[in-house]
Amino acid sequence: MDEKVIECWSLLLNRLEAEDCGLFRSSFFGIRHMEIILNLVRDPVQQTPDTDRLYNTWDVFRTDCGTDFSFKADLIFVPIKIEAHYACVCINFNSRTIDLLDCKYYSSPRQSEICKAGHIVASLMSDYVESRVKEKNGGKDIPAFQFRQIPFAWHHQTINDTESGLFAMMHMLMYEGERFDHVDLDRKVNRRYLVIQLAATLLLADMNIIREGVLDKVNGFIGDKLQIAKQLEARRKAARRGEKKPAKR
Repeated sequence: MDEKVIECWSLLLNRLEAEDCGLFRSSFFGIRHMEIILNLVRDPVQQTPDTDRLYNTWDVFRTDCGTDFSFKADLIFVPIKIEAHYACVCINFNSRTIDLLDCKYYSSPRQSEICKAGHIVASLMSDYVESRVKEKNGGKDIPAFQFRQIPFAWHHQTINDTESGLFAMMHMLMYEGERFDHVDLDRKVNRRYLVIQLAATLLLADMNIIREGVLDKVNGFIGDKLQIAKQLEARRKAARRGEKKPAKR
């Protein structure tokens, strides 16, 4: 899955939160920060960590969101990616925990780059909230939050990295601070339909600036498809009529 899909998903979820009476139960960052986070994961003793560039990246994303983003939220989601594997870190101010939302469970979190990335995100988000954001108190407390992996039902499966983007998007959509179940996520055969639903949601979102062009192409495709279907049906009937003709002697 392309990172731009995750980025657009975060923008859309922030818009939906803003439209929901402005309650802002959750806020979502994009994933454009991963190059910087990955450098910190693989070289944690950097002499001069590039935190200014990271904070600027978060600033730019919040600017792109406009009023759709708020640090008044109780849950702050930060998607992460290592190689081709997506996961999500949720800073949970209600339970005072750092929640790792992943389609995999790590028996040795200290050895996992995903878990290391989660710890780094939490630490840097603490400094970011404390130094640049006036809406939310308690940024300095984030490093004291307990790190935990949320034990989802699908952890018993062997899930390919190619599906991890779907799980990250659904975790961002469905997670409200506690473990949840989802029958379609737990069944591989049903996950393909979730992919289609999420793709349609992004394509048809009002904030998609190419939405009308997409709809025009879809309508054109449907029209072409119906015409082709009529032609195939006519050929099928003609073939049947030919089968019923008596053989010539």
